[in-house]
This record gives sequence, structure tokens and C-alpha cells, in this order.
Amino acid sequence: MTKPLRRRLDAIAKAVPPSLVDQLEALTAQADAVHHIDTWSAGQRDFEIYFAPTLADAREKLIAAAVAHRVHEWDAGPPPVEEWRIPILAAAAVDLVPGSPRQTEAIDALRTYAEVPSEDYREEHDPWDSSWLEANRRLVILGADHGASLHHEAAPAMEAARTEWTARREALAGKIHNGTASRTAFYVWVQPDLEERRQRLLAQALDRQNRRASGEVLENDDVQEAAAELVSHLPGETVPEEVPWLLRAARDQHTTIGTPSHQEWVEANELHWIVGPDGGKAMRERLEALVTSSMTEEVS
Repeated sequence: MTKPLRRRLDAIAKAVPPSLVDQLEALTAQADAVHHIDTWSAGQRDFEIYFAPTLADAREKLIAAAVAHRVHEWDAGPPPVEEWRIPILAAAAVDLVPGSPRQTEAIDALRTYAEVPSEDYREEHDPWDSSWLEANRRLVILGADHGASLHHEAAPAMEAARTEWTARREALAGKIHNGTASRTAFYVWVQPDLEERRQRLLAQALDRQNRRASGEVLENDDVQEAAAELVSHLPGETVPEEVPWLLRAARDQHTTIGTPSHQEWVEANELHWIVGPDGGKAMRERLEALVTSSMTEEVS
């Protein structure tokens, strides 16, 4: 803002009520903040001033996003890769326990986005449509405590969401127990701990591969062993025909509740999604990467 304009505003301020002076000062601060954002020179205070009018509504929306983030992790488990999208980072910052490693990581990532970008970036992007502005906006919404107060405000909504989610899981468990669960239902059922299940299956597959390589003759006495046998063959190797057949047969069988065949049906339907709907292709590739990594470490 130019000095002549400020002098004119000061002169006006002497002749108007204090309430109007406050309003004019607020408008002036808003104008300054807009100018600084326009020129990529805004600091924390500028963003706080600019976003102040919408802060209450934005905090409510972020709490809702945090609850959705938590439900997603209940449904699908923790993400296998880091979440770098700004809206998800902000939601995670509220959802996760304040000061925990992942919550701190989310805040640090937002701070990185909030740094003034390089000159090349600034020349090609509009500041009002940039990750710089969006990250700074999210940091303003999170507040000086980096989302800790919002985390506590979200507690009742989190509890309600947990109650609803638990009821859905219990209903799904009931369908599995009485044999009426669809194949898609099993997909939903295994998602929360899918990566953990896959890691266990990879370990079993690696063990079978090593034992087979040492000359041991292995049997497939149950569906778990059959799944491990299927994954234990690296891409390019031939999987014995009876292995996928055994898994399909167990998955398709008609069972009676409380019998061993019912439990086998449950395990086979779970294993279908653990092995993967691609017939184990991706899991076999993961095993190959695991074997290659182990060989590289031994050589080095």
C-alpha cells in the first residue's frame, strides 16, 4: 500500500467512529495480504489475515475430512506409501495422534509445500492456484498447535464413526460365519490388514522356495500351503496345475456351517484377495524382488 493512501486513511480515521476505524484497518490488512499473495511474498501473518473470515467453516470441514481419513484406514489399513497430497496431509495431521511420527511427518510435508517455490515455478504458476497457497491455508486451519486442538474436537465424531464401522464389521463377520458372504464381501473383509497378510504369505512362500531348492518334497495339505506354493514360484517358473485348481475348488465349494469345509471355504475366499485377483502375478513379482534384494545383500 502506498504512503499517500495510508496518509489519507489516517486522516479519515480521525473523523470516523472507532468501529469503522477497525473495519477500515481490517480491510487494509486484507488488501495488503492479497497484494503479498499476488507477488509470492506473503508470510504466515498474511495468510492468517486472508483466511480468517472463513476459518471456522474450514476447521469444521477439516474435522470431517479427518474422520473420513480415519475410516479409510480402518477400511483399508495404513497406506503402503506416504500420502503427499495436501488435503490428505492436513486430514492426517488432525486424525493422527499429535506428535506421533506419522503426524509429525504430515506437518513437515505441509511445511515443505508452504515454502516459497522457486522462481521458475513462480513464473509458470498462478499463486492463487498453487500448492504453496493451499499448504499455507491448511497450516492456518491447523493452527499454532498443528492440529492438536482439532484432534480433540474430532474425538466425538471419531467415536461415532468407530461405532458405525464396528457394526458394519460385525454384520460382515456374521455373513461369513453363516456362509452367505459374497466374494466381494471377502474383499472388504481382508482390506484392513491386507498388507500384513501378504507379508506373512510372502514369508511362507520364500520358505517353501528355499526348501524346494534344497530338494525337499513339499505337500499342499491345505489352502494356506497351496497359496504359499503358488506364490513361491517366481515369474517365468511354472506353477503346478493342481495348486490354483485346489484354491478355486475350495473357494467354490458348498459348505455346512461349523464343519472343516466351511473353514476351508472362508480361508480360500480370503486367500483369493491376498494372493491377488491377478492369480498371484504381482505377489510373485514381489517375491522375485525380495529374493533379488537378499542376493544383492549377500554379495555386498
